[in-house]
Amino acid sequence: MVRWDNGAPRLSPTLRLYLELALDALHGGFATWSVLSTDERIAVALALNRHGWLSSMNCTMAQAIERMSPDWLACLPVVEGILQESGYDLQDRT
Repeated sequence: MVRWDNGAPRLSPTLRLYLELALDALHGGFATWSVLSTDERIAVALALNRHGWLSSMNCTMAQAIERMSPDWLACLPVVEGILQESGYDLQDRT
């Protein structure tokens, strides 16, 4: 996931993609999120705490977590932490 090299973070390809998708959805909202693949939508909705987005897919939180790959699931708390540390509000407003 995150590796430190000379004090600067290096992100794994999976973590970088996950973070980019989450940021795109934060800025573009539901319309941007809705064009992602099913697995990407699930991962991003979890990272952004968007229960309503999951509901629009008829998916519960438990089902979403169960569906995620181990790599993406391991990145989930890291992506959420990076977003929170960057000042993004991850309160569900859907």
